[in-house]
Amino acid sequence: MNKTTENNEDNRKEYENFKRFYNTEFSLDSALNVIGIENFSKREWAFIDNRGRFDRNFSFSTPEVLLEFIRKNIPKSIYVGAVYSEGPNSQIKKSIHQVDWIKRELIFDLDLTEYDDVRPCACRGKNELCDRCWELIKTASFWINDTLIEDFGIKKENIIWVFSGRRGVHAWIKEEGPALLDNVQRTSIIDYLTLFKGSGTEAKLISDPIDLPVNLRVRVNTHIYIPFFRECSLQQLLKIGLSEERAVFIMEQRDRYGIDHQFLTKYVFLDKFTKDKFNIQNYPTRTHLEERIILQWGPRIDAAVSKDIRRILRLPGSVHGDTGKRVRILDLDELEYFSPLDEDSIHGDY
Repeated sequence: MNKTTENNEDNRKEYENFKRFYNTEFSLDSALNVIGIENFSKREWAFIDNRGRFDRNFSFSTPEVLLEFIRKNIPKSIYVGAVYSEGPNSQIKKSIHQVDWIKRELIFDLDLTEYDDVRPCACRGKNELCDRCWELIKTASFWINDTLIEDFGIKKENIIWVFSGRRGVHAWIKEEGPALLDNVQRTSIIDYLTLFKGSGTEAKLISDPIDLPVNLRVRVNTHIYIPFFRECSLQQLLKIGLSEERAVFIMEQRDRYGIDHQFLTKYVFLDKFTKDKFNIQNYPTRTHLEERIILQWGPRIDAAVSKDIRRILRLPGSVHGDTGKRVRILDLDELEYFSPLDEDSIHGDY
């Protein structure tokens, strides 16, 4: 069997897997739980077909008509976008830029590729991940979730977390107010959630951690510092400026006592009295340590997804076109223990 024949056979099997999924497993229940039924006919939809071609500016009068389209065309990927004054229609060349924008859910996108320069493992790129680097996504998820609830008044039940199907998660906000926000207003929310700008050697904190509002400082401790020290390696402790002797000592105390707020005060963020008492020389300042930890472990949100009011995103309940893994809703409690590595693909092993 030559290579062309093998590729054709692989494509045929892949197509049959998608066809089986859409005809026996797929429903729009998850999607409608997130986007609702109101204004359904005015939503934009987009697809990647089974030949890999991307096309957008679709709309459908009812969920039943959409489902019929999907089962007839068997797309590899399904995307959903904003609500417009009337449904876009690619057949008559009426694009989203020819109709008035009404609303689009506020969405936060977390993706491991944003962390490539600081992953605590050897994983890199869109096809590699492990449970160690996935901790970065979980840390950012809880940071976003708690901040939206406590500082923006979003109801817990209206934050829907969705596994992207490969290496990230999306947070959909199911409230009307945030959905009506324009680009500028969405940008202000992202700015509030963002602790630093840039990446690699160009990464810089936006402000000194000590100048953060009290509520954010508490959250930084809970969702960044504690997870960092719970998961960090010796190499990561050296990277934030600790001597090898002190790094080994901190890891020993962590393994003996566990990590909590008291641990940070007692063993990490040392005051002058403690340094003098134990004659600890050349110890990094608290500001330096906090900066290094935040740059390694702080949330990295894909701001463009949140700001762009015409952005499309993978449909909850569908499958990822490349991995064949389900784009599924996660309970927040489930997210604590969730790993993409445990997710099955409709194609079998991936």
